[in-house]
Amino acid sequence: MQPAEGMCNSDLCREAGEKALALAGIDTDDVDMIIVSTCTPDYPLPSTASIVADKLGIAECAVMDIRSACSGSVQGLVTAMQYLQSGYYKIILVIGSETGTIYGNLNKDSPCHVRGDMVSAVMIGDGAGACVMKAFEADEVPHGLEIIYSTLNCMGKGKPPGMWLPAGGSCKPFNRKVLESGDHYFKHDYRAVFAHGADLYWRGLTDALNALNLTIADFDLFIPHQANGKVTELAGKMGIPVERIYHNFEHVGNTANACLFIAMDDI
Repeated sequence: MQPAEGMCNSDLCREAGEKALALAGIDTDDVDMIIVSTCTPDYPLPSTASIVADKLGIAECAVMDIRSACSGSVQGLVTAMQYLQSGYYKIILVIGSETGTIYGNLNKDSPCHVRGDMVSAVMIGDGAGACVMKAFEADEVPHGLEIIYSTLNCMGKGKPPGMWLPAGGSCKPFNRKVLESGDHYFKHDYRAVFAHGADLYWRGLTDALNALNLTIADFDLFIPHQANGKVTELAGKMGIPVERIYHNFEHVGNTANACLFIAMDDI
């Protein structure tokens, strides 16, 4: 399954953005900035956020793409927080969107097809979600959800990427050899992801609990990134009752940067 013909990433962004703004009661003219987190942009340039601004009918606002994968939605929220807390901007539209299915090789007869291609292709989903973030003045009554703690981390040294798209960048520009090798499709080292993914989950959760002086028992629901169908297995590893781990992978697949926002909308 791939996006409908003629539909691209920015179309999903526009739809999600319109719905989020409508729910928040915010007019497009009041948006100071748009942040789009995606690893499957419309083009290498210009930014997808600039295209989304046009499709939303916004004459002028700041725009930014965060070129990241599964953690991009959180990175977008944290980035927006800094602009809001500093007073630089007041209203920011953060969008996570992916059209990853176009990078999955489902053709078993393709000369470049390998087993991993099929696994990646059937796991990936397309989707978008958006969140309106607002800074409140001292005399305003805050409403909506509040971010009370955030932390970002990456295992860099000695850790090769767990999922990557080999071609299309400066290391391997797109050409005929790329088509023949299949390097224009996602590649995935599942063992590497499984080895350090759960560790990052646990470290992030532990950092938050320690910083806030809270325990797992204080939370009603945990929303992890929907990496695969084994999301609920994290519960036992982290001492969380399985019924308190939210999962929707079986319905939407791994939508990378859209995962968090889609899950938040579900609940």
